[in-house]
Amino acid sequence: MEGSTMPAACLCLGVSACLLGRRVRYDGGHKAAPALLAWLAAAGPRVQVLPLCPEAEAGLGVPRPPVELEAGPGGLRAVGVEDPSLDVTAALEAQARAALPTLSRMHGLLLKARSPSCGLAVPVRGSPPSPAAFRSPGLFAGAVARALPGLPLAEESVLEDPAAWRAFLEAALARRRGPGGRPAPWEARLLEQAVAAVRRGRGEDGAAG
Repeated sequence: MEGSTMPAACLCLGVSACLLGRRVRYDGGHKAAPALLAWLAAAGPRVQVLPLCPEAEAGLGVPRPPVELEAGPGGLRAVGVEDPSLDVTAALEAQARAALPTLSRMHGLLLKARSPSCGLAVPVRGSPPSPAAFRSPGLFAGAVARALPGLPLAEESVLEDPAAWRAFLEAALARRRGPGGRPAPWEARLLEQAVAAVRRGRGEDGAAG
């Protein structure tokens, strides 16, 4: 995992690599988030990013067969969409365990929705047919949430809502400061830039920053 050494006077975020424009998805593509990239460019060294792709880092390759979550007697498993005999559960769980020491130094994680590894509310195959469909965190996200319960986690949908985006970053900054810590002078500007980037992405007028 690259970028594990982070300066102290900054906000350190783990971010799904596909949201940064890296071609690490199962189909060899990416899901670049323009508002995120614009904010990172404006923020400069005050924000340090650790790119994350559990599936690629687990050695599953790019491109790779798509997988989905399946419920079974032994718990959730990540199995092939086209070939259910493909089971990458152990590889993803091992990758999550290996990543925990580095992730414990992060102030927040911004993750790709619906990913069987990174998503926070992923549809599970075999869930009961009801309006309240069974959803679960992906294998990587779930392992991180259990091991690091105080670490703020969000999906990229927060980039569509200035208030939600700001709330996630405020939680990450609070983790950076620690209990009783006072905000650094640069934090307010960082939040202004973050909200402005999202508003510009939504085409809203008056997005200063």
